[in-house]
Parts: sequence; C-alpha cells; structure tokens
Amino acid sequence: MHYCIGAPPARITAGQLLTGFAKRFPDATVKEVAWRKNRTFRGFDRLALDLDGAGR
Repeated sequence: MHYCIGAPPARITAGQLLTGFAKRFPDATVKEVAWRKNRTFRGFDRLALDLDGAGR
C-alpha cells in the first residue's frame, strides 16, 4: 500500500463538485451506466445522465 498525499484534497474537491452538481440539476437521473472491466482502476466506462428528469 502507498499513501497518496493528494487524496484528501481530491475528496474535498469531489464533494464540492457533486454538491454543486446536485444543486444545479436537482432533477437529474441516471439513464445508463457501464463500469470499467478493469478491477484495478475503478470507475465508469460510460455514464449517461438526463439532466432535466424528463426521462422518468
């Protein structure tokens, strides 16, 4: 294991980003999600959003 000195500021920044996104697009919904097949690098391969919630 290693310690990443940039991890704490990255978590704070990500939290601020997601809070701002949720405030700007309160009706956003996930249309489609696909995860990466690589287990070492977690994350989305594809993430499609409906920002106005019209697809409900």
